[in-house]
Amino acid sequence: MNANQQGLSQTEQTEQVVRIFTDGAGARPDGKGSGFGYLRPDTGEKQAIREDGLTNNQAEYKGIILALETLPAGSIVQICTDSELICAQLNGLYHVRDPKLALLCTTVQDVIRRKGLRAKFAWVPREENLAGKLF
Repeated sequence: MNANQQGLSQTEQTEQVVRIFTDGAGARPDGKGSGFGYLRPDTGEKQAIREDGLTNNQAEYKGIILALETLPAGSIVQICTDSELICAQLNGLYHVRDPKLALLCTTVQDVIRRKGLRAKFAWVPREENLAGKLF
């Protein structure tokens, strides 16, 4: 299975799956410079938001939430992130111990439920993360 199909069932590979790359950047020691965003290669749609004071992991989650919120209800989506931790947490492989991250993880799940999305989360190497070039 290649990186494009990672985490997708045979049926989902033939259905219209929206692939979105997400990324987040944590703050410098002065608390400035953090942000998050996404890139949707099929449409060229992209968005980057600067929000000071975020950790890398908080920014990663916020990028995913931002991307999911843009989708129409009922969409099938593959979120590609270069954060192994966030990907493993969202796929249920790791517990989310940090309370702030747990809230963000719950928000991701809430958006998926509210919009009736079928979402898969795939890890991609940093150099293949198209959203990494937003910052």
